[in-house]
Amino acid sequence: MPFVAVDISKEWWITHLRRVSGIVLLVDATDDKRFNIVKDKLDTVLALPEMKSVPIAVLGNYFDDVKAVEDDLRFELGLGYNHGRPIGVYMCSTVWKVGWGPTLQWLV
Repeated sequence: MPFVAVDISKEWWITHLRRVSGIVLLVDATDDKRFNIVKDKLDTVLALPEMKSVPIAVLGNYFDDVKAVEDDLRFELGLGYNHGRPIGVYMCSTVWKVGWGPTLQWLV
């Protein structure tokens, strides 16, 4: 499965969505001050009709930090209710290289 990484802080990121079969959104789960920015970007994707069947995996990074709480991440991103599409929320650590396996298994 080919992967393309896109920085969603850049304005052109949305042009890449037309060609995807899955999205992995990596979020710093300890930086709750920026959850609203992530939520805005996620809401943009969720509002696109052509993305309705595209699975979205939200990865909360730094799960090994006490400030990273999966329930808070779900709530702040508005993922506590059914969007009518496949959305998975997982916790990971890029430093310890854990959490990616279940996420990618779910995605495919």
